[in-house]
Amino acid sequence: MGLQVAITGLTQFAAQMKRIDERIDNKVSQAIARTTLRIETTAKRKIQRGPASGEVYELYNPRRTHQASAPEQPPMSDTGRLASSIEHFIGPKEGAVFTRVEYGRFLEYGTSNMQPRPWLFPSLEENRRYFQEQMAEALQ
Repeated sequence: MGLQVAITGLTQFAAQMKRIDERIDNKVSQAIARTTLRIETTAKRKIQRGPASGEVYELYNPRRTHQASAPEQPPMSDTGRLASSIEHFIGPKEGAVFTRVEYGRFLEYGTSNMQPRPWLFPSLEENRRYFQEQMAEALQ
């Protein structure tokens, strides 16, 4: 006397699991993309809208008055170069927000002569909860 067990439907089960995995992957990718774009927008907004409560001084070429940001505030836009240089990259399961303008790094972290005027990391932090909510929704 022997025991014999037959399992049917494994092929269909595996196919269904693959479809579920693809749907989850797609939702996760969409959550990452939405959050990346939101961080980019937040960073640009921080630079373009201030607040600025730092030193006021005259600039030349072109001649203008500029109020700088105080340490630990986002840099206040003067020419718009930093804000317009902010870009994003979105991959299948990754997103990045960055600038190719070299002084963006100096503003973010400061230098030996200047306190930081962070703009990117606060934008990330401001959107942390949004990202967590998006991921939780994607994984339901």
